[in-house]
Amino acid sequence: MSIGKLQSMGGNYISRLGGADIYKPDQLSQLTPEQLQAYNQQKEMAKTAGMRELAARLSDAFAGRDVAGRAAQREILRQPKPQKPPTSYQEYVLTDPTPTAKEYSDFLNRSTSPGSLLQVIDREGNFVKNISKKDALASTKNFAEKGYRVTNIPTGTEAAPSPDMNLEKKIQPILDQYKTGTNLINEVSTLAKNVAENPETANKLVAGGANAIEFLKSNIKGFANIAAENKDNPVYKQLKESQTSIEGTDYSDKIAEVSGGSAIIQSQILDLAFTFAAARGQSGRGLSDRDFQNALDIISKGVNAEQKIAVMQDISRRITNEYNTTIDIARRLNVNDPEFLDQLNQFSNLPPFVSPYAQQNADPLGLR
Repeated sequence: MSIGKLQSMGGNYISRLGGADIYKPDQLSQLTPEQLQAYNQQKEMAKTAGMRELAARLSDAFAGRDVAGRAAQREILRQPKPQKPPTSYQEYVLTDPTPTAKEYSDFLNRSTSPGSLLQVIDREGNFVKNISKKDALASTKNFAEKGYRVTNIPTGTEAAPSPDMNLEKKIQPILDQYKTGTNLINEVSTLAKNVAENPETANKLVAGGANAIEFLKSNIKGFANIAAENKDNPVYKQLKESQTSIEGTDYSDKIAEVSGGSAIIQSQILDLAFTFAAARGQSGRGLSDRDFQNALDIISKGVNAEQKIAVMQDISRRITNEYNTTIDIARRLNVNDPEFLDQLNQFSNLPPFVSPYAQQNADPLGLR
């Protein structure tokens, strides 16, 4: 095999990693000059993304991470693929039993029937406009730069998302983060108050292990159901297998130590950490060292009530900081979208964590 052919095969492999659809020689021979030019442009653009993907896979492999699973997650963010050649040749043959390549190309470019139109959609799959095949080929580079994709017009009855649907799609994750964060901060504030004022309650939490877990399940909304709700979540499954934070820290030994060797308690320590991440709007994707450490500190034995309340305060502070960052970024990215900003301005701040010790210090004689 010649060096040139090997280089070509290597280039095709990199382009495929970047999302390109590599055509066979017989497919290339059917393209018009304009289509071939567009195809080659998209193939070259895909090489840059392909090099990044190759580097990411090598990094995952050397770190012992799930190469295939992480590659599938990155696929969602991949640049648009080049469009395949037209597929309505058989339809044209019915009208002209002796077609030439030029006649067929002219037919595609001048036809205005619904089957000859294509649909332009944005990165989120929202409808932008309909366009002819000729105009789509001429706009290939411009669409790629904007992250637009050209697809066949849907044949079903479901319409493309409307602007209102798109707005709802953008707002919903922030609304979920607001609700989850508000609930958890209120719940840990109430929990902290009970621990500070009730020795029996404090003893259950300070005992650590299974006792602490059962107590937290009855006091933190959603903690008891986190496993059932996320049983099909690939990030959640990977967390259960690797017990590794987003920073790459392996917590398996520390989790085993705190759990006393109980597989059930180990699993629920991870569930608790996952709950904290979800309240930060991460749903486990950003499960940090601090999420793990907070879960370990709350369930550890020999940690007194005051120390556990300090952990609750740290959790609440991080939830608030993450929410404020989300709001700030959303405003910056949508500065030219007044409807979105109007919706965003309806959100209030998250509630503050109420420390029982701060209240006691403010009223040392108990006169209130």
